[in-house]
Amino acid sequence: MSTLFLKDYIFLDQLGQGGFASVYKVRHNELEYIRAIRVLKNDIIDKEDIRYKNFLKECKLLLRLGNGSHPNITHIYRPRLVNNKAIVEMDYIDGCDLFKHIELNNGFIKIDDVMNLLSSIGSALSYCHFDIYKYCMDRQIDELKDDPEDGKKVLLDEATIDRLVKKYRVIHNDIHSGNIMRREDGRYVLLDFGLSIDGEDVVRCSQRTGGAPEFKSPEKWDSDNDLSTQSDIYSFGIVLYSLLAGRVPFVFNKGIAEAEAMYNLMNAHKKDMPEPIFNLRKMAFEASHPGETYQKDYPDWLEKIILKCLEKDPQKRYKDGKELHDDYLKHANNPVIANTPINKSIQPTPIAKARIWKDGLNYQSLYSNDNDFIYFYI
Repeated sequence: MSTLFLKDYIFLDQLGQGGFASVYKVRHNELEYIRAIRVLKNDIIDKEDIRYKNFLKECKLLLRLGNGSHPNITHIYRPRLVNNKAIVEMDYIDGCDLFKHIELNNGFIKIDDVMNLLSSIGSALSYCHFDIYKYCMDRQIDELKDDPEDGKKVLLDEATIDRLVKKYRVIHNDIHSGNIMRREDGRYVLLDFGLSIDGEDVVRCSQRTGGAPEFKSPEKWDSDNDLSTQSDIYSFGIVLYSLLAGRVPFVFNKGIAEAEAMYNLMNAHKKDMPEPIFNLRKMAFEASHPGETYQKDYPDWLEKIILKCLEKDPQKRYKDGKELHDDYLKHANNPVIANTPINKSIQPTPIAKARIWKDGLNYQSLYSNDNDFIYFYI
């Protein structure tokens, strides 16, 4: 029996909940479309409530992110107040988060899937950290000069672009495997900008103040206020490492007191080198493929990209998502990639634009080029 929910919706399922809000799958009662809706747990008496204002600030950020319609960033629709509840519609994503994805695959994710994550979420970070200015800049507000040769365009020199990037860029500030969804068709979507930094302002719509600890950059352990695009890069490096290795490099020890476990985790992020990916991937493969022997199936350049993301010194990492994504494309679009061993026991699926040959095997894919981004699909 259908249940009318928050006036306009039919309740279908509860998708998740936290200390601040719950997310539900719903069908609009009259228009019959299916979406997810996020609902703040606390009642909102009026629109002057500080919780509602913070909620609107997060929604404003996500709505602005939607200007470029990036396919790997969650889309939201107009927020509103219904029956003293703050709600906002979001696209319903048919899939699971990366924690669940790794669990369902017994810790071993095929290399094409890892590459797809790097391509799609790397592109999303490039958009957030850099390209978003193209969709937000305003001639009058940003005091842009007209191009004398084409009045429909504006002049953008390096200094102007740098100013616009700093004004409009978005630092996610809470990247972890629970905030990335893998759709059933293999595409990845970045979620939850509740701790984001919008230009110079922090949007805090979560009860967690510093992000997930196992994905927290070394500098964030000292100060949650000293953040940069490089902190997102580090957290994304942890995500990539976990997908390739089957677990995060530094594990929170639940067998000891929480304060001690947190202290050990902080020191590991600040001082320790991650365990070699090959060893962990080998164990994950052989545990999930009884009787088979693992052969390295990922390129050396992929590991180098991950390790650069995980540098302790922020200045040694990629400066932002654009630099990371550009480096990925440089390697992925190379027609011949040297030193790229392929595991013959795993049949690769299409993922790379060029036809790549190694040891008699090859793989290829289709891609679409739209708005200066290249998106790969499985």
